[in-house]
Amino acid sequence: TATYYRLKMVDIDGIIKYSPIIVVKKDSQNSLNINHIYVGDNQLNFIYSSTNYTPLTMSLHDMMGRLIYREVISDVQFGFNEHKIDVIGFNSGIYIISLQNENELTSRMFRR
Repeated sequence: TATYYRLKMVDIDGIIKYSPIIVVKKDSQNSLNINHIYVGDNQLNFIYSSTNYTPLTMSLHDMMGRLIYREVISDVQFGFNEHKIDVIGFNSGIYIISLQNENELTSRMFRR
């Protein structure tokens, strides 16, 4: 599967510019996936799957692209894993959670 991306940038003076188009191809053989995300009162819980034991860097970004939280998850098991994060003090809104190992990056959006 291929997805095509291009950014439209509008300057303060109204001048519009477009970035080059990039193609992102998704391999159906991904070894890292975020399978489920659910947010309780003050806790973000997510289930992810991995086909190896490589430590992961987990990042949370807001919709402006600002890094809100980062953590290294070192106890990765083969198969399904669950991880929890306290989100006390996080504003309501839409966030992007990303997991990255040495070979892959996977991301999903969620609402707080």
